[in-house]
Amino acid sequence: MARRVDLHVLRLAAADDFETSVEVATGPSGVRLVTLAFHQARPFAVASVYFSPSAGSVSRYLADAEPPAALPPLAYAEMTTIGTTGPPVTSQFRYRPTTGLDGTGPRPGWDVFWVQRVSRDAVGRAGVVGMIDCWYPPSYMRSVREYLRDPRDGLTEPGATNLMGVQILFSAPNSSYEHTNFALVANRMSTGTDGHYFEQSEIWSERGELLITAQLLRRNQPNRETRNTPGVP
Repeated sequence: MARRVDLHVLRLAAADDFETSVEVATGPSGVRLVTLAFHQARPFAVASVYFSPSAGSVSRYLADAEPPAALPPLAYAEMTTIGTTGPPVTSQFRYRPTTGLDGTGPRPGWDVFWVQRVSRDAVGRAGVVGMIDCWYPPSYMRSVREYLRDPRDGLTEPGATNLMGVQILFSAPNSSYEHTNFALVANRMSTGTDGHYFEQSEIWSERGELLITAQLLRRNQPNRETRNTPGVP
C-alpha cells in the first residue's frame, strides 16, 4: 500500500490533455517506488509514490501526536457562500470551520476545519489525499486570524501563490481510510521567505487517528512583490 507521495511542480499546466510516463523500481519484501512524469510537450510535474506492504500480522495504530481539541463536526455550522465563485475544488467538499469570531480555535496558530466529501467517487487513500490543499492557503488564513484579533487595520489579502511541491505521509492502518465521512484538517504556515511559503497540514479521522501529514511549498506568482514573512506567532 502507498506510504509516501512526493510531488514536484515544475511549471503550471494548461487545462488540456497531458501524457504520463511511469517507471517502477522494486526492492526486497514487496517494496516499490513508482515514479511518474506528467508532460504537455515538456514535463510540468514529477511525482514518486513509495509502496510498502504491512510488516506485521496485526495492523495497529500507535501515536504520540494528538488531534486538535475540536468538538465533533456537527457542533459547527456548515459554511455557505452566496453570490461568489470559489475555486473549482471547493465544490467537491462541505466545510465546517472551527475558528471563532475572535480568531481563536482548537489549536492556536493553526486553521482547523471539518471537511466532508460531497462525492464518493474517490475513496480510501485517494479520497483522503484529495483533501490536501482543498482550503484557503495558510498565508491567507493567517491574515484573516490577524484581522479577527484586531479589525482596526483592515484585512490585507496576500498575493496569489502557486503550489510548487507536496510531501505526503500516510500514517494510519488501511481500514482507517475506507470509512472516512468527516475528516478534521489542520493547516499552518511555518514560515515564509524569499517569496516562498512553507506549510504543514494534518488530516485526522473522527476517531482521532492521524491519517495524513503533509509539507507544502508555495511560491509567489511571477511579477508579484516578494514578501519576507516571519514565522507564525
